[in-house]
Amino acid sequence: MNAENVYKKVLLVNKFEDKVIQYIKEGKITIPVYLSKGQEVVAAILSELCSGWNIFAQHRAHDIYLCFGGDPKKLMDELMGLETGTSGGKAGSNCIHDLNINMWGHHGLIGENVPIATGFAFGSLKPTLCIFGDGAAEEDYIGPSFGFATMHKLPILYICLDNGLSVLTPKEQRRKWRLIDIAQAYGMEMLGNHPDNNQMEDLFIDRLYESIYNIIKFDFMPTLLNIFVCRKHWHVGTGIDNEPEWNTFESFNKYNSIDFLKIEQEVDELLKDI
Repeated sequence: MNAENVYKKVLLVNKFEDKVIQYIKEGKITIPVYLSKGQEVVAAILSELCSGWNIFAQHRAHDIYLCFGGDPKKLMDELMGLETGTSGGKAGSNCIHDLNINMWGHHGLIGENVPIATGFAFGSLKPTLCIFGDGAAEEDYIGPSFGFATMHKLPILYICLDNGLSVLTPKEQRRKWRLIDIAQAYGMEMLGNHPDNNQMEDLFIDRLYESIYNIIKFDFMPTLLNIFVCRKHWHVGTGIDNEPEWNTFESFNKYNSIDFLKIEQEVDELLKDI
């Protein structure tokens, strides 16, 4: 794993989101926004291993767009409602569409991207990445999509970014079942880190990279990865629910090869015109 590349993408997402927050306070952005802080490591690692795949992301996808090579200025213009945005300023934060990076637009709020992505993988037989949240996992078309993908051995990787919250309701107040059990019931490969051990410990980055790498190398698809993340900002908007469960950047301190100052300068250069 190239830890420097992963760190650079994580920093890019964080600094971009900081600018979004600044512009909201200044009145330059007036639409609802869905910020990615707390889950950006997953996007950075996926982009290292799934380059060129077709992407059907969830509503909270600034991180996916930026990590996969999207243009920060186009995304910011979209948030400002400008014609130069990713969707001409008409789709906003939760519907990022840019075929320059094979990212297909939809709002993703209730997981409708799961059957759409499944159908795309069936029709194209091209590697497909489908990302959704734990709230969307409760929609009744998620399980049948898993079953269809398994039946047809589709080249699709499902990622559930599980922050334990559906808007404001904790997951344990909503259901007693686990998504990985649903996937298993439909005969699909699945992996998930345990909710009692969901801290961004030192090994999280390496383990996540290795898991995704092995899924792709040995063609273990379709597969579900249920990944526990945290949400620094509200479901929608810039407020903070509480202090996040982990500090993303502390997880990179063990990588001695990273030139943190150089990367910060490079990211600042990338964002200077937005």
